[in-house]
Amino acid sequence: MIIGGGAVGLCCALELSRAGLGVTLLERGLCGEATSKGNAGWIIPATTTPVGTPEVRRHALKWLLRRDSPTRIGLRADPDFIRWGLRFWRDSAPARYRHSLAAMLAFNRDTLALYDRLHATEGLDFEMRSGKFLFTALGQAELDHDREQLDTLAAMGYEDFAEHENYNARELRDIEPAVSDAVVGGIRLPASRQVRPDNLCAGLKRYLEQQANVELREQTAVRRLERRGNAWRADTPAGPVEADRVVVAAGLWSRPLLAPLGLHLPLQGARGVSITAAGEGTRPVYSLKLGEAQVACHSFDTETRLSGTWDLVGNDAVFNPARLRAVIRAAQPYLRDWRPTNPSLEWAGLRPSTPDSLPVIGPAPRHEGLYLATGHGMFGVTYAPATAQAIKRLLADDDAPPEIAPFGLERWPQTA
Repeated sequence: MIIGGGAVGLCCALELSRAGLGVTLLERGLCGEATSKGNAGWIIPATTTPVGTPEVRRHALKWLLRRDSPTRIGLRADPDFIRWGLRFWRDSAPARYRHSLAAMLAFNRDTLALYDRLHATEGLDFEMRSGKFLFTALGQAELDHDREQLDTLAAMGYEDFAEHENYNARELRDIEPAVSDAVVGGIRLPASRQVRPDNLCAGLKRYLEQQANVELREQTAVRRLERRGNAWRADTPAGPVEADRVVVAAGLWSRPLLAPLGLHLPLQGARGVSITAAGEGTRPVYSLKLGEAQVACHSFDTETRLSGTWDLVGNDAVFNPARLRAVIRAAQPYLRDWRPTNPSLEWAGLRPSTPDSLPVIGPAPRHEGLYLATGHGMFGVTYAPATAQAIKRLLADDDAPPEIAPFGLERWPQTA
C-alpha cells in the first residue's frame, strides 16, 4: 500500500510494480494535483541544495521584515514550530549545511540517468527536455557565486557540474533572446533535465492504470493507520484497506497520519506559488534561474512557468495573490518583454519541509512493514525516481541502500 499520489508516490508505485509486487495506491485528492502540480520541474542535482544555508542565517532578520522577500516566516506560538525553527537554525550552520549538501548530492548521483530511463519507458509519455538550463544574474557577484558553487560541487566528486558553459551578456542573448539587457551573463548547465510536473504525474497515472498489479484509488483519504496482526490497515471513508507493507508518501499530511503511532515527523509547510502561461512577448527558450530574485522561470513546450517563495505558514495553503505578484515583479528585470498574461494555472502549494532539507526515507522505527518516503520539500519531483529506487530496494530486494542512511527518521528524537 502506498499512501500519497504525488510524484514520489507514483514513482514508488511504478518501481514496486516493475519488481512484481501488487500495489494499491491511496490518494486523498487526485493524483498529481497537490504539491507536485505547480513545481518548477527542474531535474538538476546542482540546484538541490539545502534551504537552510549560512547565508540564510545572515539574512533571516532582514527577510522577516521585507514583504517581498523570497522567504517569509509566519511566526506563531506553536511548540512544534519553535522546535522546528531551532533545528533549522542549527542545521543552517556551515558544518551541518555541508553534511546535508553531501547527502543530497550522493542521493541524486543517478537522478539524470533515472529520468532518462523513465522517459524511455514504453507507454509512459511525459514532457522532458535536456540541457536547456541557464543560471542568470543582474550582477556579476551573483553569477560568480553560482560558478563557485558549481566548482565546489565538482570538487566534491560530481564531475558533471564542471562541464558548465559561461556566457557574457552578448553571448547569452545570442542563445536566449528573451533575457533583458540588464542581465550581465549566464551559465549553461548541460547536466540537467526539465520536466513539466503536472504532465509527468498525468503520464505516470495513465501508465499505472494499465498495469494489472496496480490499483489507484483517488479521493480516498486515510483517516487512521494501524497494525492488525501481520497486516497494516488503513481506515478510509470507503472502508478499510489492508496490506502487508505500507509506504507513506503523503507529504505534509504524513505527519498527522504517523503521530498516533508515536512517530514524530518534524515537517512544516513551506508555501510556494507559481503562474503558468503562454503569455505575451519573447518567451524563453531555456529554463532560467533568476539569481538575485530567487525565482524559477521554466519554459515548457507551449507555456512558461514562474515560481518562487518559501513561506513557512504551517497548514495554510490558501493562494496569496500578493505573493504571486511579488514573484512576477521580481522576474521582470531579467526578461526582455515576456509577461504571463491569461494564465492557465495560478497555484499555491505546501512543500513538506524538514529542518535540514533532507527527506525522510527508510523503515519506520519500531514498526515492521512501515516505510517512509516523505518530507522532500521543494525537491519532490527531482527526488522522485531516486526515492522510488530506494523504496524498491528496501521492499523488493530487502536491501538498504547506503545513500539513504542520512535520511532516517531516527535523526530526531522519537516518542515511545
